[in-house]
Amino acid sequence: MISPADFVARQDRSRSFTGDLQQQQQQPYYQQGRAPIRGVSSRPLSNQTARNGAAAAAASAEGSAGERVIYRSPEERAANPDRLSLDRRGLTSCPLLEGEENLRLLNYQHNSIQRIQHLAAFRKLIFLDLYDNQIDEISGLDSLRSLRVLMLGKNRISQIRGLESLTKLDVLDLHGNDIVELENVNHLSELRVLNLASNCIQVVRNLLGMAALTELNLRRNQIHTVHDVDSLPSLQRLFLSFNGIQSWANVACLGESPSLAELTMDGTPLSKQANYRNQVISGMPLLRQLDLRRVSEEERRLVAALVRKEASASSAGGNSGLASRQRSSNTFSRRPVLRAQQQSLSQSQSTQLLSASAASSRPSSAASTGRQTGASSSAANVDQADDVTTQKQQQQQQQQAQAASGSSSGKA
Repeated sequence: MISPADFVARQDRSRSFTGDLQQQQQQPYYQQGRAPIRGVSSRPLSNQTARNGAAAAAASAEGSAGERVIYRSPEERAANPDRLSLDRRGLTSCPLLEGEENLRLLNYQHNSIQRIQHLAAFRKLIFLDLYDNQIDEISGLDSLRSLRVLMLGKNRISQIRGLESLTKLDVLDLHGNDIVELENVNHLSELRVLNLASNCIQVVRNLLGMAALTELNLRRNQIHTVHDVDSLPSLQRLFLSFNGIQSWANVACLGESPSLAELTMDGTPLSKQANYRNQVISGMPLLRQLDLRRVSEEERRLVAALVRKEASASSAGGNSGLASRQRSSNTFSRRPVLRAQQQSLSQSQSTQLLSASAASSRPSSAASTGRQTGASSSAANVDQADDVTTQKQQQQQQQQAQAASGSSSGKA
């Protein structure tokens, strides 16, 4: 049985496996290949061993004298003829396995293996577990054409390659590596589960041709854009939690998926937006579960009503904006007319002002004339008075002169 620690450590691994063995079809595949193995021994590969048996054939093809050989007792092999577990054995390389040509499940997890090798003899192998090793390159798998499950999580792999002959793969687990590009998987037309969690992928693409893919795990990467999901006709579960997705526009292809029912995007910048859940639900009509929360029909109706309301408000705002723009346009188009009217009004006002000025100036002229006439009459009166005074003075002078001449005549 798997320990709780192992179960927790594998939460990012896929949840189900359908192999060729009928008794294992309903078991989680992380429990397969874990039958307790007793009586496993090892010894250095001798020259004599290298000349005998199937293991010797594999050794002559792939190994050399001095390499380590793993063998089981006849009783143990008879009890479990198709599976072998060598987890936590401190292995630094894949050993030669003596007399194990009928293996279908092989477990090398929790070792320190750096290179995949010595597997050419296992043409019946359907389950290979190399989880938690130090492998930096996918290689040495060309002869495993019947392989259905390949577990390479928690290694040091930086590039997806070396899978060209594995066209029967059903589950591929590459989580916890250093992969930066999702590539070289288009030919895996029978692959149902792909686990690439905890890598360094930034853009999801190159998924065309994966017609059977039902589960894609991309949690804890550096993803900001998603493409090609709408080209996966069987995809039902997609995990995008804890990535760098900023907006719905960057993952809009999710809304075009014909089958996607479960989605997680918690832990992304998008999930922190106020309308995140409504936006995703309205954009994905087939979604049944978002961030491990069920999407009910009632919630979908409420979201649809809210979206219609927002659309109506936006439309009304757009119409008012259009009316405002039309008013502005009409005002702009009427500016020459208004300008002409203003000029005409200015001219009429100027005329009226001039007329009023002229009218007001006429009384002033009459007053001025009156003033001038009055002034003239006043001047005439003054002149007449001066004339009278002058005449009086002349008369007085004449009288004085006559009086003076009379007095002078009396004296004489």
